[in-house]
Amino acid sequence: MGGPVPLGYEVKDRKLVVQTKEAEQVRHIVRRYLALGSVPALAEELECEGYRTKVQRRASGPHKGGCLYCRGTLYHLLANPIYRGMIVHKGKAHPGEHKPIVDEQLFEQVQAKLADNASGVLPAQEASPAKPAHRQAVRRGRSCDDAKPCQSAEQALPVLYHAARPGGWRTGLASAGA
Repeated sequence: MGGPVPLGYEVKDRKLVVQTKEAEQVRHIVRRYLALGSVPALAEELECEGYRTKVQRRASGPHKGGCLYCRGTLYHLLANPIYRGMIVHKGKAHPGEHKPIVDEQLFEQVQAKLADNASGVLPAQEASPAKPAHRQAVRRGRSCDDAKPCQSAEQALPVLYHAARPGGWRTGLASAGA
């Protein structure tokens, strides 16, 4: 197996093996999403309860993870078929050799809830209908992916940038011509 190891699993002999404590965290997140019905509410609850993302220990560079759960991370976790015992290769899901963490029925309930909640409208557009969508951007905060709408002072088309720095992410807007 290559790439980052999903929460709830560890790699042994190049195969995913369930890691019991993390697997329970995955099941807790899935159950709480169904109870709350909202990813932003789930992210807030997980922060209050002290949950953090999995730390990826890499030999080839700095470690990654251990930060607050953000919306994007939670959407990815909730929709990831790997927790159902499937792998995705070239866009198609296939049965994996690993054990599922979430049973089929629970996974399908989550997918139905995610589909019901999908409005097709970006939160930034809902929050500020007076501003056209093309004049809004999202800025990443220092803790994971705290997303906040932002707009350039000149009212020009904003250009979003993220730059990884040793002290953390540097985020901002550049003029459209830059």
